[in-house]
Amino acid sequence: SEWGKFRKLALAEPFAAKPVVDFLQALQHPFWGQHHTLTSAAAPRRIAVVGRSQSLELIANHLAPLALHEDRMDWKTYWKIRTSSPNDRVRRCAIRLFGSEKHAAPWLKRLCHHQALLQVYQDFCLEDTSDCRQCPFPEQLLQWKP
Repeated sequence: SEWGKFRKLALAEPFAAKPVVDFLQALQHPFWGQHHTLTSAAAPRRIAVVGRSQSLELIANHLAPLALHEDRMDWKTYWKIRTSSPNDRVRRCAIRLFGSEKHAAPWLKRLCHHQALLQVYQDFCLEDTSDCRQCPFPEQLLQWKP
């Protein structure tokens, strides 16, 4: 029933993340606003149907790339999108790539950095070898020139 409103925000020109996040967080459903699963008991407090983290993942994986492609958003605007705490996947990537969350901290604040960590992790850490000593990423990174 809310598809039309969502579509307007998702395809807005210029595209902005905050209205989409606010809209999705405000969505309510009589059943899913109180239950985690079909068989779970009702929760004592309201449950977000779509939380902030899920909203940001939708933006990062679908809405922002489309908006960038269609020139409804620029890279500077995308870069500015901040995240709340990293989800488990991003946290695992950060620990694997940097050795600890402390060392990864500068890269855990922005949505674009989360996406970059996930991509590097997928491209290098999930390959056939899980031996970090054989990983080509550090050598390739040293050759990179901004």
